[in-house]
Amino acid sequence: MDAFDDKAKTWDDDPVKVERAQILAKKISLFIDGKAPQKGFEFGCGTGLLSFYLKDFFKEIILADTSKGMLKVLKEKMEINGIKHFKPLLLSEENPHHIDGIDFIYSSMTLHHVHDLDEVFERFYQMLRSKGYLCIADLEEEEGDFHGQADSQNVHHFGFERQRLVHQLEENGFACIHYEIFYEINKKIENGSFKKFPLFLLIAQKI
Repeated sequence: MDAFDDKAKTWDDDPVKVERAQILAKKISLFIDGKAPQKGFEFGCGTGLLSFYLKDFFKEIILADTSKGMLKVLKEKMEINGIKHFKPLLLSEENPHHIDGIDFIYSSMTLHHVHDLDEVFERFYQMLRSKGYLCIADLEEEEGDFHGQADSQNVHHFGFERQRLVHQLEENGFACIHYEIFYEINKKIENGSFKKFPLFLLIAQKI
């Protein structure tokens, strides 16, 4: 069972996750306004919170995740809301999917769970059309307090340092064209105190 399966049913009940998705979707929509992308791809979609706020900007969105539980909730939401242009996709090492022709890939709070970033960036490069865009939203570099010891399963990066991430993207054929801090999570950590965790938005273009 995926680590996120048991969290899926109550995922959308967290107002912080909802607010974060709304703010990020607004930032992305302002960027893509006028560019008319046809096909989007959300990597690590969860229950589809972010894509629901971006549903009117794409003719088709592939929503990919490794969690069957998250995709089950997503499909239920699609049925309730009559969404026809979302295409849920279960990702697994045993059943890799080869996708191309994507105009815009976006991902929120997912990459710090990915071990081999070079492999993922290489796949993104292959998936994107010429001059296509990659949008990453995630934690700035931190000390491991965000997840803590009790919730550290499948956490491979304690956030990201800007220049190292930009360099890694450049090594995989991307040019960083935008970077900003768009949100801050004030979270209670294991010692009982609250700590602020800045989230960045990075937009890169396939070159």
